[in-house]
Amino acid sequence: MPSDEATAWRLLFDKRVYNLRAVRKAVKAFGHLARFQVRSSGNFIEVSGAGKNARVCSLPDEFANYVLGVLCQGGG
Repeated sequence: MPSDEATAWRLLFDKRVYNLRAVRKAVKAFGHLARFQVRSSGNFIEVSGAGKNARVCSLPDEFANYVLGVLCQGGG
């Protein structure tokens, strides 16, 4: 996980619903806001992140919504 404990977070995306391509698109789009680590293992894609700006407390929720939006638009 990225090292800034104060703003660190972790999300799990079930591969039955989400795919790595959509997650990577979100990482690219949010790269200016956080440092990311993506791992694909078993039935899940794990995304760990640490915000570059402590004021962005809703980042994990916004990131997850973005991944879902990519899938809904057929981009995943």
